[in-house]
Amino acid sequence: DDFGETVVVEHRIEKVGGGGYYLSRGDGSGRMKVNKGEVSRLCEHFNIKADNPCAVLTQEHAKKFLHGNNNEVTLYDFFLEASNLKDMKEKHQQTLSMIEKAKADVEAAEAKLPTYEEAAAKAKAEYDGAVALKRMDAQLEELNKVAMWACIAEREKR
Repeated sequence: DDFGETVVVEHRIEKVGGGGYYLSRGDGSGRMKVNKGEVSRLCEHFNIKADNPCAVLTQEHAKKFLHGNNNEVTLYDFFLEASNLKDMKEKHQQTLSMIEKAKADVEAAEAKLPTYEEAAAKAKAEYDGAVALKRMDAQLEELNKVAMWACIAEREKR
């Protein structure tokens, strides 16, 4: 986040021995000295295999490359595997299928929405009716009390 879209890792080797690792922004500003462990964690996080820039293929891949038939398809497959593009392509396909499933789920939920809205409206109408009935019941009870007192008052007058 501190470095923006591009992070430059520089490994300096000095004549007298030693050296160090430096991180900077893509434009070269914000240079900061870091240790090898931090660079390793950064490379691991972004799946960058920069331990030995001369070695592109693993031993197994190199053996297959040297002893296999090297037509264009095989060479392209080696390129995809060595550059991790094959894994990224598979993850991309999985992500696309998950997106399609999510879209289908949303469409199915949207299709059910009118029935849910209808059921909610029916339940609200029943609730409103029950509230009104309860209010009428309370009024009836009050009126019964008033009528009882009116009867008592009428009897006392006689």
